[in-house]
Amino acid sequence: MKSKCNLEDRGGMMKRIRLLIGLLLVLVIVGSIVGIAIDTYLKDKFIQQITVHVVDEKGRPISANVLINELTENGPRRIWKGSGVGIVSANLLLPKREITTLEVEGKRMKVYRSINLEVVAYTKGKMGVAIFSVDPAEAKPKTVKIVLRDIPKVESEPTPGVWTTYKMTPVLKFATWDDIFIKYCYPIGAKIKVESKARPYGSPTWTSGYTEVTLDDGLSSPYLTGRYNYTAYFKIKYVYAITELEMGDEKIYYERVYAVDTNSDPIQDYRDYVSWDGHLPTDYDDYRLTYAGNTRAIPITGGHDYTFSVSVTFSYPTGISVSLGVGKIPSPVATLSITSTRSSGWVKTVGFDGFLESYSNWI
Repeated sequence: MKSKCNLEDRGGMMKRIRLLIGLLLVLVIVGSIVGIAIDTYLKDKFIQQITVHVVDEKGRPISANVLINELTENGPRRIWKGSGVGIVSANLLLPKREITTLEVEGKRMKVYRSINLEVVAYTKGKMGVAIFSVDPAEAKPKTVKIVLRDIPKVESEPTPGVWTTYKMTPVLKFATWDDIFIKYCYPIGAKIKVESKARPYGSPTWTSGYTEVTLDDGLSSPYLTGRYNYTAYFKIKYVYAITELEMGDEKIYYERVYAVDTNSDPIQDYRDYVSWDGHLPTDYDDYRLTYAGNTRAIPITGGHDYTFSVSVTFSYPTGISVSLGVGKIPSPVATLSITSTRSSGWVKTVGFDGFLESYSNWI
């Protein structure tokens, strides 16, 4: 005969087991909900690692404050602040804004809007700036080097603020000849690289960087011909901003000019042309031969240097005018399609800087 004590112990143990099972089920359910919430939260975000090497003009590590701004069409927006000596690291949680999905070599590839960033390092009497873009599709760690230079004395303090303007910006140049027809196509997600410039207010020396403009609309031309040299332009928005930095009793100001990425690029396009003598340059980077009557699509990839330049002027507040370089980011690829109407012969297309500039004629 089992004792009452043993029966009570077994009953209590069963209750505890059921309670433990219930708690485990609750933890599993809560964990699943939290995991789903985290996955949902991070679905449209990515982590970008930035390492900043901060040195003086002799290349020696220096202690400095570091700010990271996102360069938006409404001006710089602070997203991180820190400090350190020589090396400062930041892990940024940035948005992934999908533009489109492309199929490349049988694989589907998501295209995201580039994020334009500005890293500012400063200490008493010195500062430096680096401007660049990151692509959410890659999210590779980024390392930048900033040299802190002396800040010049200014007679009067500027007014911090943000000013904007639009400018027709050259993005492509190509020449045609009799019976040769050429058209261009920029797909959704193609990226235009535009030089940026920044400096301490009052300094005569600009520091060069770049931003990227991601196209929200695809754009293509009809076939164009004639003895002409064509230039295609996209209307791009530019920002001029003056910022005051926090440095105790000392006031530090700096200015920059950059192309801004909007949600409707290119806002407008334009094309002009001038007469061409038909001479094919001999110092080209690359070339293609296309037999008469055939059609070839040449990728417009862009090279390491800026092919074009644009002069941007802001009449207010200081009447500033800056010349910026313009290029093309390799992916997604735009194309230059070449065809002809003759029954024989070859069309030679010579190109510069990833065929951002090209000339086509019969040989």
